[in-house]
Amino acid sequence: MADINDKPNQEDSDEKCDRCGKPMVVKSGRYGEFLACTGYPDCKNTINVSRGGDKQEMIENKLLGDDPETKKPIYLKEGRFGTYIQLGDLEKGRKPKTASLLRGMDQKSLTLDTALQLLTLPKTLGTTEEGENIVVSNGKFGPYIKAGKETRSLSATTSPLTITLEEARELLRGSKTRMGSDKSPLKTLGKDNNGNEVVIKEGKFGPYITNSKMNVSVPKTVAIDSVTLEEAITMLEKKALKSK
Repeated sequence: MADINDKPNQEDSDEKCDRCGKPMVVKSGRYGEFLACTGYPDCKNTINVSRGGDKQEMIENKLLGDDPETKKPIYLKEGRFGTYIQLGDLEKGRKPKTASLLRGMDQKSLTLDTALQLLTLPKTLGTTEEGENIVVSNGKFGPYIKAGKETRSLSATTSPLTITLEEARELLRGSKTRMGSDKSPLKTLGKDNNGNEVVIKEGKFGPYITNSKMNVSVPKTVAIDSVTLEEAITMLEKKALKSK
């Protein structure tokens, strides 16, 4: 994040700080534009400004609580690739354990209990019938399980925090789904104005919305169950306009 006291690259705004009431200015940081309170350093309130103009409160070392086992603090932090959990403080020569949030998780309502569960990943669920360890992880392209050389991605409706050993074994028994093959939709939303069926499917890089004419990814911060037909149509229309 840019230094709040760095005045050359800032613009005035009409926003007032919701914590101290002082004016806020627009600054450019490492991860984009943000609003910063002019009351710094007494007030360190910052608000992220997305490209679409929406504002989200930036997270900076939000303490969720302490780990019952290690007694180390657990933080909710903002990084280059999104929001994540960190166990303990930074120490010289030692990198603290971190864990990314799952797709659709609301950072504002994240609890210490959920953070502790995320920090258990990757974890061993048990073994296959052949005796190989089955490990569940949250990777770059989403949650998955691995046993030996076999890997299987978890669907958007299956959480790595609650998947059971038997569910993992069943998933490993099935064949890998090839890209481009016909898969049942995760959710059927309805039909658009042209009569095309709008559904949400699982893709290589996560869930996406399609009407068979256009595809658009579901944002990582959006839960599949919360997507409505109207929202899906709007996202598809915006994608179509950008493609012209």
